Amino acid sequence: MKTLYFRERLQNVPIMVKPDQSATVSAHKHDFFEFVYVSSGRAEHIFENKSVIVSKGDYFLINLGSTHEYRKLDGEENFSVINLLFLPRLIDEALKDAANFQEIVDHYLVRYGYDRLGELPTQKIFHDDTGAVENLLSVIVSEYEKKETGYVDIIRHLLLTLIIQLVRRESTETVQRTDATVKRIKQYVAEHYMQPLRLSDICRRMNFSLPYISSLFREKTGMTFREYLLKLRMEKACFLLRSSDMTVQNIAASVGYNDPAFFYKSFRRFMRNTPEGYRSSMKNHVYA
Repeated sequence: MKTLYFRERLQNVPIMVKPDQSATVSAHKHDFFEFVYVSSGRAEHIFENKSVIVSKGDYFLINLGSTHEYRKLDGEENFSVINLLFLPRLIDEALKDAANFQEIVDHYLVRYGYDRLGELPTQKIFHDDTGAVENLLSVIVSEYEKKETGYVDIIRHLLLTLIIQLVRRESTETVQRTDATVKRIKQYVAEHYMQPLRLSDICRRMNFSLPYISSLFREKTGMTFREYLLKLRMEKACFLLRSSDMTVQNIAASVGYNDPAFFYKSFRRFMRNTPEGYRSSMKNHVYA
């Protein structure tokens, strides 16, 4: 089998570069990493029972032991890829026994702060928007073909650059997703603060995990959900106290407190003043 042949070749030099290979192949798996760049055409890529159409400029990293295949699309005759096959020890000799990419993240790339990825890069397809990946690959291919002194070290350096860029991109997307999640929750609170609110109910409505969201919300806002809700309600109450003639009881109800006594207690603890005292102190202030 080809995978066995590649594995034997990699035992001597832990990197193999196969430029512009026709890539319509059946389902297979291997015990080495495969960095793939689509150099031309389009094809269906079946990866761990998931199907996606890949085209020129797409690139991805196949994990150790993962099953994948390419299927030809009607009318597509020129599908080809650049393959970089490599063993974990190419990155670092200490990783020679690594069983998957997660171990590389945990024990090698963790220094870059990538220990909290939402997904691993081996689970995604990326696209070379700027051509930077293709440029790096052209140097790798050239070094591999010439095999001049130190070519393995140069390839290792460039491949590690590609891998770090993959992980950094996923890390950035993870941050963006978590920021968007917290923003979505804050927006919901802003629209419903006058109603009874519990984070568990919001998580259930938005299909989130309560422990995860509770921790994420505190990390992103610097306060618990309950503290955030209290702060927002008190700010709204203060605005109404200084800008309207509403009774304290009506203000309490309008900011989500059905029990005026509990509102009074919460306001006094938060503002270190009573609602009446706050309103009185604001009489001499002018607000736009």
